[in-house]
Amino acid sequence: MFDLSRQISELYSNLRKSAEDKADYYNSIANNNFNYKKITKQIIEISLELSKAEFKNDLKNITSLKSQKNLLLEKQDNILKNLGLNKNKLNPNFLCKKCNDTGLANGKVCDCYKKYYSKIFMENFNFDLDNLHKFSDSKIDKYNEKDFEIIKKYCEHFPNSKTKNLTFLGKTGTGKTFITECIASDLLDKNFNVILITAFNLATMLKEYHYSFSKSSSELIKIINDSDLLIIDDLGSEPIIKNITLEYFLSILNERQSLNKHTMFTTNLSKDEILMKYNDRFFARLTDKEISLILELNYPNYRLKNN
Repeated sequence: MFDLSRQISELYSNLRKSAEDKADYYNSIANNNFNYKKITKQIIEISLELSKAEFKNDLKNITSLKSQKNLLLEKQDNILKNLGLNKNKLNPNFLCKKCNDTGLANGKVCDCYKKYYSKIFMENFNFDLDNLHKFSDSKIDKYNEKDFEIIKKYCEHFPNSKTKNLTFLGKTGTGKTFITECIASDLLDKNFNVILITAFNLATMLKEYHYSFSKSSSELIKIINDSDLLIIDDLGSEPIIKNITLEYFLSILNERQSLNKHTMFTTNLSKDEILMKYNDRFFARLTDKEISLILELNYPNYRLKNN
């Protein structure tokens, strides 16, 4: 089982190092220039004198020193310009301005952290967040128009939409995974924490968690339960492992429901087949009209149509 905490820590470390190394490189170019180095030293000296003058409230010297400092700063800027630099390049240009690529902003987990751990989690299961389908990629037709309208409203009102459990039924090629990727992409762009995982990979992970109870596997289960939206793709493809698959799937659904979290499924199974393969309680969660919605995608096979 992969160690997500270590991977995220390494990611932030690499992001900071990249920004700091680039700033150090630009500083080395500037400081190798004799005039820049000389003026920088003069600015430091005048700044100290200015602080003393302000402490003594020496208004005459304050005015004079400020004028000298401004002239030196202007000369410094011109030297940097001739070197193809500016003062912004001399400081680390972190990707996230809120947390400076640390993952924490004002003592709280930064929005970028949520997005990164969703990204890393899914990349470990071969989902590439940078290439997820978007609503702009969709082709609306007479078959899917109504469903896309429901789905877009779901995203617009997320996480306050009444529907908490959403299941897409349909044969292969009807666009179930495409739709869930569009939803995931839309919500990730809004800084919600989304986890997309196949039922097969989830069952495999739960098996390892059940038999090992390792720190890393426990952390992954917590991430799954805490995510704003959990998408389980291809329900029915996973092996039914005694005392694990059905029990843990139901446990995750119950836990997320108690936390008022959203869960989504795609499956090639019909309602009757879901009821036969899983227990009554699991089926009841998916069909509870108060909080659940099942969309049956009775569309043409778009894969064959597009080939």
